[in-house]
Amino acid sequence: MKTATNAIVLLVSICLGAFTSLGDITTGWNKTEKGAYDFLSTDNWADGVVSGVFSADWASGSGGDTDLYLGSDWTGSFKIFGSIVGRTIIRASNGPCTVTLNDDLYLTPSSMGQDFVFGNGYDDKKKLNFDLGGQSRKIFINGGARWIFSDRISNGDLAFDGAGTVTFRSAGGSNGAITLSTNTVLKTGFTSSDKNDIDAVRASDLTLSRSRVEFQETYVSVIDRITGKLKVLADEPSCSILYPRASTADKTDTVRIGSLDMEPGSSLLVRGAKLGGDVKVLFDTAPDTIGGIVPQLVGAKADGDTAGQNGMYDQSFVSYDAENGLVPLDLTTDYAADVSAETSVNLLIPYGTTNYLSGPATVNSLYLGAKNGGDQCAAIMPGENVEDATLTVESGMVLIGYNSAAGNYKYPTVGVPLDFGARPGFIVCPGGKRNQINGALKGSAGVTFTTPMATSAAITTSGLVFGGDANESTYTGDTYIQTFVNVGATGLLPHGDRTGDVYVNGILLADNFTINGLYGKGTVNRASSGTKNMFVGDNDADGDFTGTFSVTDNSSTLTKIGTGMQRFGGMVTLASNGNFNVNVGKVVLDGTVTQGAVNVAAGAAIGGNGSIATTLTFVDGAKFDVDVADDVASCLNVTGAVTGGPVTVNANVRSGKWRTAQRILTSGTSMGEMTFAKGAGVGALELRENGTELWATPRKAGFYVVIQ
Repeated sequence: MKTATNAIVLLVSICLGAFTSLGDITTGWNKTEKGAYDFLSTDNWADGVVSGVFSADWASGSGGDTDLYLGSDWTGSFKIFGSIVGRTIIRASNGPCTVTLNDDLYLTPSSMGQDFVFGNGYDDKKKLNFDLGGQSRKIFINGGARWIFSDRISNGDLAFDGAGTVTFRSAGGSNGAITLSTNTVLKTGFTSSDKNDIDAVRASDLTLSRSRVEFQETYVSVIDRITGKLKVLADEPSCSILYPRASTADKTDTVRIGSLDMEPGSSLLVRGAKLGGDVKVLFDTAPDTIGGIVPQLVGAKADGDTAGQNGMYDQSFVSYDAENGLVPLDLTTDYAADVSAETSVNLLIPYGTTNYLSGPATVNSLYLGAKNGGDQCAAIMPGENVEDATLTVESGMVLIGYNSAAGNYKYPTVGVPLDFGARPGFIVCPGGKRNQINGALKGSAGVTFTTPMATSAAITTSGLVFGGDANESTYTGDTYIQTFVNVGATGLLPHGDRTGDVYVNGILLADNFTINGLYGKGTVNRASSGTKNMFVGDNDADGDFTGTFSVTDNSSTLTKIGTGMQRFGGMVTLASNGNFNVNVGKVVLDGTVTQGAVNVAAGAAIGGNGSIATTLTFVDGAKFDVDVADDVASCLNVTGAVTGGPVTVNANVRSGKWRTAQRILTSGTSMGEMTFAKGAGVGALELRENGTELWATPRKAGFYVVIQ
C-alpha cells in the first residue's frame, strides 16, 4: 500500500490529466475476482482501511457482476481508477443506507466495458443514497459506459467534470443544483422492474455548457422535474442539447422546469419526435417569445441524430405554449414561402430557390432551407436595380440549413442587409459546410454566430464567411462567435463609434481588424495570407481572452490600443519578425508569447504571471505592473532579453498583506543596464542572480524597506 503522500500525488495527476501514472498506484481494495463482497469488511481492503479507492491495477470481475454491499451508513468517497470489465454494483444490503461524501468523486477508470451502478432504485433494502455533507462536490468522470445513480443525492450541489455519461435511474436525482461540463451527458433511465409511474426531481437548478440532457421514458410514464432554472451557458462553442423522448407507445414523458435562463451568446437544441404530444417540455414561468418563437432555441422534431450532423436536415425554430410546451415549427405548415405585406411571417426559402426582394421587407424569422443531397442551395438576394433590400428580422433569428452536397461551389447565401433592430441577432449555421453572408448586419443588441453541434468538439474550417457589403455593417453590441467565422469583411466587427466586445469561443479568422475588447477561449487566426495588423482595445475597452491567438504571417503585428486592460491567458504566436505592441493601456499576460517581440510604449503597462519566449522592450516612460495577493506577487518570465527603460514599477495589493520581498520579473540576460523606478506601493527594487531577476519589497508607512 502506497503512502498517503502518494495518494495526494495521484489526485494531482488526475486533475492534470496524467492518467499514464495510474498503473503505478496501489489501492485499498484488494479483491479482483467477480462475486459478492462486504464493502465495509476490513478484510477486503489493504492495510484494513476502508478507503473507497480502486486503483489502476484493479479490475472488476470478467464475465459477470461484482456486487459490493453496505450493511450500514458510511462516510468517505469513491476514487475509481481501475478497469471495469464486468458490471459493478455498489448497494445497500439492509437499507436504505447513506454514503456521506467527505471529498469529490473520481470516477475515472483506465477502461470501462460495463456499467457502474450505485444503489437500486426499486428495492428499498438495496437503496444507497448520497449525502454531500452540505458542500458543493465535483464528480470527475470518463468512460464510455454509464455511471448510474439509482437513488437520491441530497444536501449539496454537484458539478460533473469530464466527458462521460451519467444516468439517474428510476426516481434517482439530486435535491441540489447540478452543473454539466463540456461533453457531459446526463440521462434518465429505467428498468423492467420499475412498475409505477415516476414523478422525480432531477435537480433544483441545471446548468449546461455544451452538454446534453436526455430525459427518456422506458416502461413507465414519467414526470422529470427541474424545480428551478435550466441555465444555458455561452463559454463554449456550439450549443447544448435537451432531448426528451417517449420510447413506448402508451407512455409519456413530461419535463417540468421552473424557468429558462439563456446566457447571452448561448443556444439550445431541443429535439424529439413526440414533442408537443406524448413528450412535453413545460415551464412554470413561460419563456419569452417573439412572434411565437423562443429566441436562442433551435428544434428538430426527430429522435436521434441523422447524417452525422445532429439532424441538420430537419431543424426548425421553436414555439412555446402552456399546453404543448416547446414544439419545433412544422416546416410545411408554420412557415411562409414569401414575404407578406400584412403580417410578419416566418420566412422559409426552400433549397434550390432564390428569393429576390423588391425593396425593404420585414419578417419574424428567416430560414434558408436545407437539403439532404443535391447541388442547389437557398439564397435571398436583392432584386435587379433594387437599392435598398434590407430585411428586418424582428425576432433576430436566422437559420441556415445544411446541404450535404460535396464538391460544389453553391453555398447558402444571404445577399441582403439584415436588420435585427433592438433584438439580439442570432445566426445559426450548420457545421461542415460553408455559408456566405454578403449583406451588412444592423441592430443595437449584438449578434451571435453559432452551430448546433452540441457534444462535438470539432469546429471545422467552414461555417460562416462574410464578404461583400458585410464590410458596411453598423450593428452595435457584443459579438459571440460560437462556431467558425471567416471575416474577410474587415468592417464587420464593432469598433470606432460602434460599441460592443467580441467573445470568441469558436474560431475567428480575420484580416487587419480593429475591435474593442476581446474575450473568450477559442482561436483567433488570419483569414488570408499576407502581413496583418490587428488592433485590440478600441473605445478604451477591457478584455479577457484565454484562447489561442496565432497569426504567423511575415511582420504581422498585434497592437493593444485604448486605455483599458486586456488580458491574454492563452498562447500568442506571431511571426518570428512580428511584434506584439502595447501602445496604450495595460496588457496582463498570464499566458505565453511564443513568437514575436513584445514592446511596451511610454505610458503603457504590462504585467502578469505569464511568459515571453522572445524579447521584452520598454520605451522610456513605460510601466511594469505587479499584482500581489496574500504576499505572493505576479512574475513575468522572459526567455530572451529585457531592455529599454527607464521603467516605472507599480504594485497593486489585491488581497491580504504584502510583507516580504518578491520576484517580479526574470530575464534570459542581465538587466543591469536598465533603470527601474519605484512607483505606487513599491518601497525598494533590487536586481539579483547576476541581474536576471528583479525583486521588489512593499512601501511601508513613513519609511522604505531596503533589501540587503
